[in-house]
Amino acid sequence: MNEIQRREVEETLSEIEKIETQIENLSKYRKHLEDIAEKYALKRSPFLAAIAGAIFGGSAGIGIGSMLGLIIVSGPAGALLGASLSVLLWRGRGYQRIERATEKLRLSLEEIRKQVEILPKNAPPEILEKLWKAYGEVIQRYNEIAVESLGDQASQFDKISAEANQQ
Repeated sequence: MNEIQRREVEETLSEIEKIETQIENLSKYRKHLEDIAEKYALKRSPFLAAIAGAIFGGSAGIGIGSMLGLIIVSGPAGALLGASLSVLLWRGRGYQRIERATEKLRLSLEEIRKQVEILPKNAPPEILEKLWKAYGEVIQRYNEIAVESLGDQASQFDKISAEANQQ
């Protein structure tokens, strides 16, 4: 083997060692990314939307702040604004409607339960039946609002609701 061939072999071996090192580093990096992905896969989607919004908003804030010389203030402000807006956009109007309906449901059911509790023992059974009927009607109306608000997920909600009613 002449000198030129020996150098080519050494260079090739050196390149192979570099590639093996890069493969090991990529494997470690992949494992690290898998750990991160596994950690965040368990988080709720609004949380993930907030993270994405914070990154986008923070980046936009830093970009705008660098032009104005206010990076220290604009970065965190952009991150907060981005996180807030992204969660609101992610949830959408349907989710906000469900939140309002849930609060109204909670208050209505609490009021009906209080009325049932304060009924005298000798109260006519018709009154108790009317209260429990009102209780059921409130829950039914909430179900209707939830189905309307969920849109495409409505059939899934109907199935869950039917299963709950069977139990």
